[in-house]
Amino acid sequence: MKMRKIDFLSFPVIFIFFLCFFFTLLNWINQMANIDRANFYVRYALWKVNYGEEDKAMEYLRKATELKYSVPEAHTLLASFYLKKGFVMEALRHLKKGGEMLPHYQTYFLIGYIELSLGRYENAKRFLEKCLKLKPDFQQAVELLNQLKGSLK
Repeated sequence: MKMRKIDFLSFPVIFIFFLCFFFTLLNWINQMANIDRANFYVRYALWKVNYGEEDKAMEYLRKATELKYSVPEAHTLLASFYLKKGFVMEALRHLKKGGEMLPHYQTYFLIGYIELSLGRYENAKRFLEKCLKLKPDFQQAVELLNQLKGSLK
């Protein structure tokens, strides 16, 4: 029996396809495992907060944010702890990261408010406008933006 050229090439093509599929599946499983781990860390941190162990909660939130595939809630919660302790720049960094991962009007409002309090008026205006794009009737953002525009003139 004579082997045709197509039969000769079909095995390597199928094998390469299988390898691509396998590694894509493996990557997806790894990504889901990291997200599950991050969610566990967030839930555990919230449990620690309920028992008054804020430092331990921050430790687990930091672990959640250091994972390759994190969750935005970890960044937002960690930012709230940093704000409470007075670490404004660190809080701002985590709020921006959380806002990139999952845009939310309250996150953008808080970033805008912090930027305004730091005297970074252009950044504050940009984030307040992002906030109003997501929720145009958010009265606090409208008032803060009007106040900001009045002070920029």
